[in-house]
Amino acid sequence: MLFISDFWSSREKAESKMKTIAVAMILMVALTVFTESSPILPEKQAKQVLRTKRSERERKPGHHDEPMR
Repeated sequence: MLFISDFWSSREKAESKMKTIAVAMILMVALTVFTESSPILPEKQAKQVLRTKRSERERKPGHHDEPMR
C-alpha cells in the first residue's frame, strides 16, 4: 500500500505542476494581447528605433574601443 500512495502523491504533484504551467502560459498570452506588446515591430517603428539608437552614440573618431589620444 505504501507504493500506491507514493504513486498517487507524485501524480498529484505532477498534475499540480502542469496546472501551474498552464496558468502561467495563459497569463503571459493575455498580457501580451491586452498590453499590445509584440516583439515584432512594423518597418516604420523599427527604422525609428535604429535612428534614435544611432543618434544616442557619441561621435568620436576611430573605433569605440580605442582610447582617445
